[in-house]
Amino acid sequence: MKYAHYEKNTQKLLGFYSDDIHSSIPTPNIEISESVWQDALNKGFNKVNKDGTMELFDFRTDDEKVQQELQVKIAEAQAYLDKTDHKFYSDYEMKEGETQDDLDAIKTKRSEARAFIRTSL
Repeated sequence: MKYAHYEKNTQKLLGFYSDDIHSSIPTPNIEISESVWQDALNKGFNKVNKDGTMELFDFRTDDEKVQQELQVKIAEAQAYLDKTDHKFYSDYEMKEGETQDDLDAIKTKRSEARAFIRTSL
């Protein structure tokens, strides 16, 4: 048989064990079928429910979610700055169809990106 070892308070999956391989299976655990085990592996489940089913669950706190979202936005702002650096730090020539207004808009967006990064850190 297969067993899912989990954290008692959160039901967070800690590992899978099989009695034909492991001589000692940590507790708490729940006995699971081969199909539930395979499904959990295929779908990346990380939580064991009390009824023996498994699911993918986001264990992050609300603060961790907010911080991660902020880090993504900072990275996006930095990527924009990196992508547009050549327009202002080299002998840049306007491309056909590009206007001074286009460059002014990029300058404004770059300024906003720098301000966002500065105030977010």
